[in-house]
Amino acid sequence: MSEDQLRALLGDLSAVQLGLWAFAFMAVAFFVVKMWPWLNRFVATVNALADLPSKLGTIAGIEQKVVRIEAQVKDIHHETHFNSGTSIKDATVRIENKVDAMQSLMEHGDAALSERVEDIEKTLQPPKE
Repeated sequence: MSEDQLRALLGDLSAVQLGLWAFAFMAVAFFVVKMWPWLNRFVATVNALADLPSKLGTIAGIEQKVVRIEAQVKDIHHETHFNSGTSIKDATVRIENKVDAMQSLMEHGDAALSERVEDIEKTLQPPKE
């Protein structure tokens, strides 16, 4: 670059002014590099605050779902634990007890029925040939 082109580019700047401008540019660059993480966090905070109303709506919806799920769990708990005869568990135990009693009755009754059939067969006259 020639001296005339340099004068046209720099204009009336002296070496001191050029040095100050270079120092100022480096200071701004240093400041931006050092402040970038803080600036980035600041922008993220502002964005989070902007999204806060929609997030609060979402939280309210979640709270309603939790209340509904708690009610459902309470109903399920009621049906799966003993509670004086009104739950499914109580009804199942009653049915199992009755089935066991019927099975025992049928086993004993089957033996008695077999004895009666044998008695009847013994008393029948053999068929004539």
